[in-house]
Amino acid sequence: MLFAGLFEYWRSPEEPADAEMTKTCTIITTTPSEDMDEIHDRMPVVLELDDVETWINVREHEPESDCNCSYPHEAAHSCTTVSARPWDR
Repeated sequence: MLFAGLFEYWRSPEEPADAEMTKTCTIITTTPSEDMDEIHDRMPVVLELDDVETWINVREHEPESDCNCSYPHEAAHSCTTVSARPWDR
C-alpha cells in the first residue's frame, strides 16, 4: 500500500544561513472509506502504483494529469482489534 505524502528540507528564517536544514514529512489524509470510518475520521490517501511517478514528479506532468487516487481508497482493508496492552496475552 502506497501513501501520498510530502517531504521537505527547510530552515527557519530566524536561523543563520549556515544552520543545519530540518527534514520534515507528512502523510496526506482524506475522509475514511466506509470500512474505516468506525475507527477514525480520516485515513491516508492511497496511491496506485501507476500514480507514483505523477505524484513524485508533479512538475513534469500537466496540471490536468490526474492521479487516479481514490478519495477515499476503496480497497479491501481488514481490521483487527488489538489490546491496548499487547504484552497481556
